[in-house]
Amino acid sequence: MKYGYLKEIQIASVIEQVESLLSHGVGKDHIHTSLDNIPVKPGDTIFVYHLAVLGLTFGQLYKFLKKLHFQKINIFSIINTIDATDVTFLKFLEMLWDNEVIVRKDMGKQSRKKAIAAGKTPGAKKVIGLEQEKIIRELLEKNHSFKEIYEAIGVSRNTFLLWRKKN
Repeated sequence: MKYGYLKEIQIASVIEQVESLLSHGVGKDHIHTSLDNIPVKPGDTIFVYHLAVLGLTFGQLYKFLKKLHFQKINIFSIINTIDATDVTFLKFLEMLWDNEVIVRKDMGKQSRKKAIAAGKTPGAKKVIGLEQEKIIRELLEKNHSFKEIYEAIGVSRNTFLLWRKKN
């Protein structure tokens, strides 16, 4: 059985998506706006206009497609012209996911090393102490810019703005 899933997205109107699904053999009664309501079973195919319709991040998309593959449910993206249950595609997606995990870990390590080199404690919340508050108030009275103030007390712009919002 062919099912269609659509959701309002920037790249295509709902009408455009419906027309595309119909032209690919999806019956009007089988077009859904909720993935949870599609009564799929092994061997069925879900058609989507574009993978973006699913509204998933890369990691979520990878896990979703893998789950469908194991359930033997096909998914086809019309615009991307991708049979997302094709074994070659899934292996390629898995390779990309593994790469994403490695890159994110490396980025985290680099960020941590950079923080340590700058004399900071990675992941620690920055707190503006009483002495720094006194300096802030003095500099505000003298009409110093925010940038001059947060640089003078040695905190980030975000830390300073959060303190200012609370005080």
